[in-house]
Amino acid sequence: MAKKRLQIDHQKDPDTVAECHQLLGRFRAIVETLERTIEDLRETIERLQANSSNSSKPPSQERLSGTAEKERHRKPSSKKRGAQPGHVR
Repeated sequence: MAKKRLQIDHQKDPDTVAECHQLLGRFRAIVETLERTIEDLRETIERLQANSSNSSKPPSQERLSGTAEKERHRKPSSKKRGAQPGHVR
């Protein structure tokens, strides 16, 4: 998501009712933009939190967490690969 900057002029208080209405219109536009941004962020959070238990995503396509990925791998053995000495066939 690209960063957006809202332009707000902090010059002086409005002198006339018309200036107040104009300023109010700009504030309403800013609020609408912020509300859309919040909704987009909520949708992004929901999508990122989706997993096989709360969506149609299959378990095979889930990303492994750091601890699950570590547990997935076997710990290295101190024994050499292949037939072990003293093993009778």
